Amino acid sequence: MTATAWPWRRAAIAGACLLGSLLLYGYARDRAFVARPYLAEPAAGHVVVRGITKNPTRWTAVPLTPGSPHGEEAAPTRLHQIEFSRLPADRIVEIQILEDGNPVQGGKLRFKTEPGPAAATFDFIVVGDSGGHPDRVLEMFGATPAQGAKKRPDRLVKWMSEARPQLLLHAGDVTYPKGSRDDYARAFFRPFEPLIATAPVVAAPGNHDLKTEDGAPFLDVFRHSNAPPLSEGKYYSFDYGPMHVSVLDSNEEDFELLDNQSRWLRADLRAAKRPWKIVLCHVPLLFNCNDQRARHSPRQVAICDALRVICEVEGVSVVFAGHRHWYERSLPTNGITQIITGGGGDELDDYRKFGVGTYARAESYFHFVHGRVNGDVLTIDAIRDTGENFEDPGGARILRRR
Repeated sequence: MTATAWPWRRAAIAGACLLGSLLLYGYARDRAFVARPYLAEPAAGHVVVRGITKNPTRWTAVPLTPGSPHGEEAAPTRLHQIEFSRLPADRIVEIQILEDGNPVQGGKLRFKTEPGPAAATFDFIVVGDSGGHPDRVLEMFGATPAQGAKKRPDRLVKWMSEARPQLLLHAGDVTYPKGSRDDYARAFFRPFEPLIATAPVVAAPGNHDLKTEDGAPFLDVFRHSNAPPLSEGKYYSFDYGPMHVSVLDSNEEDFELLDNQSRWLRADLRAAKRPWKIVLCHVPLLFNCNDQRARHSPRQVAICDALRVICEVEGVSVVFAGHRHWYERSLPTNGITQIITGGGGDELDDYRKFGVGTYARAESYFHFVHGRVNGDVLTIDAIRDTGENFEDPGGARILRRR
């Protein structure tokens, strides 16, 4: 080896080290189970600010505008929660989150409080199966996945934010493949950060969300204080604006837990006072053909059928679900319209390959649903990652059940 070859060898070694560092960075980026402040646990006159830190600290919320609330945690913790109750309806709130007295990065939150049951209009977003993402290393170099491959959900969040929703509903499968803690920062908190700092988020558990620690990471992020004692935190309800939303665990194949959930759901819907009764779940309650029914276990089918019948009897107008990686709006069935919104980021499926069913609209696109309640009419827009609305011109109109 001549002396003149050494500079080339050193350059090659340096290049290999640099590439290795980039690969390690691409793999490790956003792996920690941490989150900047976000809005959660919506209810009438109520919202919670949550966040997750690497080490225990104490958070305080200080108002930035007159009339905005103040709150603080009692002791240092990693899973932060500051609760605001008795909030006046339809007000703009601006607060700053402090960590041990210092401003938190991303800690300025501005949101609108729950508008009350008589709101003239109410905008919300529904998305499901957003846990998909491209390869971390390819992502660093700006690679764009082909249609049908996994896609980053932040491309949809851009359009979601422009809709200025007052509530974000997630139909489950927030992270893939098994809802592990180290996937949340990368697959949920980072892409959804612009949205969950301005609108509270609620999620129904997906089958992938429950594969790690029986869903403990999912519950740490999306727990709701209104969950009944026998629910294990996986089903509950809340009022927000003109809607009463019942969040269900439609994955569960345990008949004892089904009995508990069924009894609760029947009583919950009968007691609901808000004009619109809405259900949010992961596995759809309505199967549009026998081929789709056959793709689920008999126990799963029995559970979905049982929950669907209760919804029909107790006046639910719309069921939002995910699980199937496409968009599908059903024909009204016994008073209920089911909307499947499973195109939030994971690999798409071609709905035509899953049996010939009956439906009002179906498309295999990356998308989310924008809902707007205006009195007794709910208008549904289905928005692609390009910003195009591929539903009926002017949106699909759903009438409230009386």
